[in-house]
Amino acid sequence: MAKTQVEQAIETDEAIAMTWINQQLETFAKKDRSIQNDIQPVIEQLQQGELPGDQIPGVGYLLIQQYLF
Repeated sequence: MAKTQVEQAIETDEAIAMTWINQQLETFAKKDRSIQNDIQPVIEQLQQGELPGDQIPGVGYLLIQQYLF
């Protein structure tokens, strides 16, 4: 079954977000070597479809803020 344009756009946005997150993790890892362990529970929640943290209202799209420390 062919994917709709919306499904394709979501997959593209997710790939862009993950690329950005991975770049940020590499930068942070230079300063804090335990960052991967610190955020692993959040990554697992996201992979399971959960949205941890607090939704930020009024920005026009889904934005979640999660404090790790």
